[in-house]
Amino acid sequence: MEVSVEYSERTLLCKIIVSDMDVFDRLREHFSIPNEGKKFIKGPRKRFIPDRIYFITPTGSCLFGMAPDMLAWIQKNVHDRTVKYKFSDEFKKRYALSDFKEEDIQDNLNFKLRDYQKECVGLAMKHGFGTFVLGTGAGKTLTISSILHNLFYHGKIKKAMILVPDNGLVTQFNDELVNQYGLKQNICLFYDKYNTIDKDAEIIIANRPLFLARFAANEKFFRDELDCLIVDEAHSIKRDNKVSKMLEKIRAKYRYGFTGTLAENIEDKYKNIGILGPIRYEKTSKQLRDEGFLSSVMVNCLYLDYGTNVLTGLDYQGEKDLLSTLDIRNEFIARLLCACKKNSLVMVNYLNHGFALEEMTKKINEQLGTNKEIYFIRGEIETDARDEIKKLMEKTSNVICIAITKIFSTGINIKNLHNIVLAAGGKSSVTVVQSIGRGLRIHPDKKELNIWDIADKGYKYSLNHAIRRREIYEIEKIPTISKTISI
Repeated sequence: MEVSVEYSERTLLCKIIVSDMDVFDRLREHFSIPNEGKKFIKGPRKRFIPDRIYFITPTGSCLFGMAPDMLAWIQKNVHDRTVKYKFSDEFKKRYALSDFKEEDIQDNLNFKLRDYQKECVGLAMKHGFGTFVLGTGAGKTLTISSILHNLFYHGKIKKAMILVPDNGLVTQFNDELVNQYGLKQNICLFYDKYNTIDKDAEIIIANRPLFLARFAANEKFFRDELDCLIVDEAHSIKRDNKVSKMLEKIRAKYRYGFTGTLAENIEDKYKNIGILGPIRYEKTSKQLRDEGFLSSVMVNCLYLDYGTNVLTGLDYQGEKDLLSTLDIRNEFIARLLCACKKNSLVMVNYLNHGFALEEMTKKINEQLGTNKEIYFIRGEIETDARDEIKKLMEKTSNVICIAITKIFSTGINIKNLHNIVLAAGGKSSVTVVQSIGRGLRIHPDKKELNIWDIADKGYKYSLNHAIRRREIYEIEKIPTISKTISI
């Protein structure tokens, strides 16, 4: 049997041709999933919709990052010693391992690398592409800084881009790269406040919305002039979203993805790997806690019992709308926040919930005289103002911060954070784990991070989501305590 592998630098696609069609069909079947969307399609066109979604085409084409996993599957599952592999020159050049050794790592930034961070840097330099799954608090930014430092030091690259989810992370990344870790390269910030690319800069830190908005106008630059692409919070790459389509066009030789949690959806996971490369290293939050790099954590699952005051028959949206503005529920959360010692972060999904909770918490704070400083971070709050609130929380210990989940659930780390209230429900593993990660950094005054998980008895969707979150805590090996509270 012969396996022929080609690579196109222009399209970033590989082509795997297997002479034994039975083996090729098995390969395609393994890298496929049921097409769940087909059941929602009505009418005669349904018969033209495939039963499965395939990640390698009938002619053998796949995203370049998927090729190593597919070839590994062939090696593992085909027990034919006569298999001959034929690789094109372009493929050999793209996938060739460098002779980079651990002793070649320049570990001379302001902070020394931990052993696992050094291993990540070595793997990144050796392979040139790949996805790194590092639990929140693993020192992802230092790892990225060291990879860039080594790529520049060894003359591998001249221009790199770091793509981050929002404005706040643009400024945070810049502060950490330059002021904390001492990276010396010329850096351009590309976000709402500074929306012009300095094409002479060595490192561009770009926020995703502006990257999408300006990609067409700067496509040649992004496509042809970047030597290195680093995607932070890489789990946000989805199979059908715009950013994945843009990233597929970038031809940077060195490309890496960093995330604390992989996408739950296998389609999105394969898309991530296809664009950035296979998983090279994984370090879980549980491992980091056991090794003393993160704070211990306890989840308090609070089931609110409304007695006979339950409004039944609501659909999903109706239930969310009711619970987010229910005074008795928000009063309980407000009293909990005022009773919590040290700083607290409350995660909400909607503006109306945030405003209602802010108003109620200020009212209870005044009644009880707890002298809490209360802030509500939302989209209209400028990046500089958000940064000031984060700095205030690091310096003082009497702050309550209410935040929209989409803004604060990823990338933001507050060491001096002792309590996180999950007030919005939900069942996404990525969102839950990332939200908890906001407070896992070690702080001298913090013995344990307390998570307060709010669920509502008598409300179908709230309880179903609470069950799913309990499963997530078990998977993440986070201890839980459950308590029913009549309100």
